[in-house]
Amino acid sequence: MKNITMPYSGLVSRRVKRQFLWLRQGAVGGVALFMLCPAFAVDYIVFPGSVMQLTTINGQLSGGTGTTITTSSYSLRMAGGGLTTASIDSSCQVPVTVNGYTGTAAVGGRNDIVVGVTGTSSGAKVNIGTTSAAVSGKQNIYSIAGSWDKYGKISSSTASAASLGRNCLYPSGAPSSGSIYYTGAANANAGNVPATLNLNIWAYIGPNVPYGTYNLTQLFFRQGVSTSTAALVSSKAILNPGDRLIVRAPPCSLGVGKSTVTFTNLSTSSDMSASVGDSLSVNCTGSSVSAKAYVRATGITGTATADLYGLGLINSDTKQSKVDGTGIIVRGELGNSRAKNCSGGREASSVLFAPQSLLPGYYVFDLSATSRNIAIPLEWYACTTSKTVPGKYTGAVTLGITYQ
Repeated sequence: MKNITMPYSGLVSRRVKRQFLWLRQGAVGGVALFMLCPAFAVDYIVFPGSVMQLTTINGQLSGGTGTTITTSSYSLRMAGGGLTTASIDSSCQVPVTVNGYTGTAAVGGRNDIVVGVTGTSSGAKVNIGTTSAAVSGKQNIYSIAGSWDKYGKISSSTASAASLGRNCLYPSGAPSSGSIYYTGAANANAGNVPATLNLNIWAYIGPNVPYGTYNLTQLFFRQGVSTSTAALVSSKAILNPGDRLIVRAPPCSLGVGKSTVTFTNLSTSSDMSASVGDSLSVNCTGSSVSAKAYVRATGITGTATADLYGLGLINSDTKQSKVDGTGIIVRGELGNSRAKNCSGGREASSVLFAPQSLLPGYYVFDLSATSRNIAIPLEWYACTTSKTVPGKYTGAVTLGITYQ
């Protein structure tokens, strides 16, 4: 027996720019002065569980042209790049990971809102030595590059293992103890070359974040070795003072024709034993958020199959959910091109049964400014094998809409 209940909301984004203008009046020697002080802030509108693109960074980083050779005790530095909340310091910060998304905590007091990057940092060359003479003589210049995947996790063949653990880039082979010497990240006379970036900056908002408005922490993408001198680091501001995250209720709801699906008199066969037809209705109000809506299972009782598109039901006698051929596996197929196959599912039509999976689910449509309603054919299949243990089996899922 399969119980299906509703809804939940999930993954995505949008931003709206605001500009504030203050006029301040002062008097100097009897002359009236008006000081024009523009400040920009951005409101990002999201849903609980959403992934939202904030901005992009493309091209070579600027800044870091200072020529002073400086020394300090070794610590992990983002010599090839990384995210930081510090205004100058290039020390690698400890990343946070929420539901598989890795980045930097973006809201003070919350550990379920993360800002991360996807893309590459390449072309950087960094002069780091153990003496001032080594730096001025260009004895050791390290090439450093890396990439962050769509979940914000870093990889690099030229970075140290320690820096990869902090989700930043420090050259493998560069000094890693004692005193280190360095100069400006863009000091060409020392052989330094700033990184060229091709990055998407995004935020992940956990599914349990309450509706409301949150002030975002100032955030930079930085490349450099200095911890205290602005002229020695290259940097790009990502989040600025006044930027806010506005978490709103999602615009879509979901309904099903059958709240309970029952399969009876199943046979032990390597083919599907039975199927039950149904229909989903998806209803979305108009939204200013640019996002795609998906259907997926957001809560299950039972075990997901290895391909994540099947659900092992629970045997009422053994209280176990088996996906090794000795139990019953249920698969769900959506749309007009349903794949009637017990051996595996596919992203284009199958119900995803892994709540923690980073896959989006079955694509419904893009949100738009006008309301949209759609009915989606749904078929449930019960799959058995010659090894299936006879008995009564049960399971439950919660279907919902996610956004990306």
